[in-house]
Parts: sequence; C-alpha cells; structure tokens
Amino acid sequence: MIRFEKWSILALMRFLLASIVAINHLAEYADLGILKFVPQFGPFEAILGFLLISGYSIGESYAKNPVGFYKRRAARLYPIYVASAVLVFIAVPEPITFGFLGIIVINLLFLNQALTTGSYVGPAWSLALEAWLYTLTPWLAKLSSRKLLGLVFGSLFCYTVHTCGRTLFHWPYYSGLGYGLNLFTLAFAWISGFLLARERKKPLTTMRMIGAIYVFHLSLNMAIAFGYRFKNHQMALFVPNDLVGFVFKSATLIFVWVNFNLMLKNQDKPAFKSHFMRFLGDISYPLYVVHISVYIILARYGFKNPYLMLLIAISAAAAIYQTLDFYSRNRERKEFPGQAAAKAADA
Repeated sequence: MIRFEKWSILALMRFLLASIVAINHLAEYADLGILKFVPQFGPFEAILGFLLISGYSIGESYAKNPVGFYKRRAARLYPIYVASAVLVFIAVPEPITFGFLGIIVINLLFLNQALTTGSYVGPAWSLALEAWLYTLTPWLAKLSSRKLLGLVFGSLFCYTVHTCGRTLFHWPYYSGLGYGLNLFTLAFAWISGFLLARERKKPLTTMRMIGAIYVFHLSLNMAIAFGYRFKNHQMALFVPNDLVGFVFKSATLIFVWVNFNLMLKNQDKPAFKSHFMRFLGDISYPLYVVHISVYIILARYGFKNPYLMLLIAISAAAAIYQTLDFYSRNRERKEFPGQAAAKAADA
C-alpha cells in the first residue's frame, strides 16, 4: 500500500474542499446533474477544513523559517489575488470612479469585511480572515499552548453566539459580516491547526480537541435546525431536508479529521511524494478565488453544461497557477519537511 507524505495529502484535501465550494456556486449558473449531491457536503464545512489546513501549514512554515515570513505570504497571495480581481472586473464591469478605486484598495489591503461588509472577489471574505491571521502569526508563535487554547475557545464562544444570532436575530452569514467579526468568530479553526503544528510530537490531544469542536459545531447546527422545524410545525421536513444534510456535512469533517489523524501518525515514516496531488493543492487557491468569475463569463456566452463549466474553471485555475504562482512553483524545488522520507520511499 502506497503511503503519501503529508504535504501531498494536505494538497489533495485542499483541492477537494475547494471543489465543494466551487460546485456549490456552480448551482447558481447551471443544473448540476449528477453533481447535485456535492453541495450537501457543506461549503462552510469545507471552509472549516481549509482553515485548519492553512493554520497547520503556516505553523509548520513559520516554525521552520520565520525569516521573510511576510514576504513569502505576499508572494503567494498577491499575484493570484490581483488576477482574480481583474477577472471579476471582466466578468462584471463597473465604471472606474474614485469610490470604485477605494473599494479596490480596501480589498487589496485585505480590509474587506473590516471596513466593508462584502468582498470585491466574493470568496475572498475567508481569504481576508487568513490574511489577518498571517499578520498575527509572529505574535501567535510566541504564545504558550495554554494561551492558544484560550484563543481557540474564546473564538468558539463567539462562533456559538453568532450562529445562534443568525437564527434568532437574522444576523448575516460570514461573507456579509463587517467590523472584522470573522476574525473573532472563525479564528478557532485556523488557530487549532496552528496549535496542531506546535504540538507535533504529541498531536493526539489536539486532534481530540478538534474532533470535539467538529462534533459541537454539528450538534449546535442540528439543534438549531430541529428547534426551527419544531417551532414552525415542520418536523416532517427535519429528516429529509436537514438530517440528511448533516450526514453529508459530517462526512466532510470526518474526512478532514481522519486524514489529519492518519497523516500525523505516519508523518515520520517513509512516504511517497505525489507531484500530481501537490499540483492539485497548488491550483486550489486560484480555483477558490476565480471560479465564480469564470462561471459568470461562461453563462454570458450561453454555457449551461455544468461539467464543462467546472472543467474550464479548473483549467483557468491551472493556467493562472502556471502563469503567476512563482512562489509555489519555486517552492517545489526546495526541501520540505518530510521530503527526506519521501526520497527514502522512492529509493
């Protein structure tokens, strides 16, 4: 049985999670056909998984080499982010006014969702959250594990309050939040991954905590759905409309947790480095930020085939990666943690 090294596994996970989000948005532009079950896996659960992977990867990267951290992050984020903003403008042209340029500057500084309640590049609301956490990384790296745990559970409390408020007071979804509230409500997922990288030699306790957080998230949302159906005398709809969806969402988080758990257990064993899996991981970022613009442009020209539209979006992401993502392509030439084990497995 082939054992893949952890960076290959994380890369494949990123691509699959980004694909859930991309296919979920595709439903707005085409009949999904046999893909219609994919959105049930939960785009929000996919984002939770993505944040966990991001926090873990940044934790490993910063611990390995803190020098030039901001420069590396900027080199990774900005070329593709700027390209995605250009693609949005092509998809939905707007008059170039001072107000419009101000919005662009706010978004390029990742102050969207802080100074605004929306993002010029729609999916970039979560990218802004990650950018804020990148900014805080040197400070987070100095904190003890106990203090990081405090931040995780503090953020989880904010998430709980906001989740209940979305039902009780009709508070907006995360893509419509302002005042930087996403940092408080969703940082728990990213910092959990960061903490997991910190506890490299004893990850079991942290993995149990992450599993408990996932169970709490699912239980909270299921309880809210049950209460809503009960209050509105719609209990007959709970199983077919809600419970089935929770099963799929649970599968997404179980997939993330199980793969992380296996990856960490085997991280010091000989493993195979998959260039294809890493390639899929590298195009997951451009896929995440450009897929909606690609769909809009294709729909304008009469495209309705969901499989072709998704394939074109993935191809566009691959082309953008090959053209602009110099950081990731250069990184492939360098040694990674665990690459020595991969070479041993190849021998």
